[in-house]
Amino acid sequence: MPTEKLLQEILNEVKSVKNEVFTLREDFSTLKDDISTLKEDVSTLKLNVFDIQSNMVTKDEFMQAIGEQQQDVMTILELTDKKIDRVESEIKYIRRDIRTIEAVTVKNWNEILDLKEAK
Repeated sequence: MPTEKLLQEILNEVKSVKNEVFTLREDFSTLKDDISTLKEDVSTLKLNVFDIQSNMVTKDEFMQAIGEQQQDVMTILELTDKKIDRVESEIKYIRRDIRTIEAVTVKNWNEILDLKEAK
């Protein structure tokens, strides 16, 4: 009987090991699926990073572009300032001419009134 008991214990242990091996196989299969999915995700991520890198500009390129734009803006502002100064100067001359025209008109009206009185 001790042999039967020993055999039964061995059988129980073998069944236990067999169950554990089965569980390990399932876990391993799941792990393989996870790794496959992970590989796909990494591949997609690499493509996304490549796309991002291809669309990126360096700091120097960005600063150069900004510098060029800033230079264009400064040139436009300088031209605008010059034009404003010229317009302001022309307005001063026009105001002076209008005052002269007003003075001549007043003188003419006075002469017309004098001529009317003389009749």
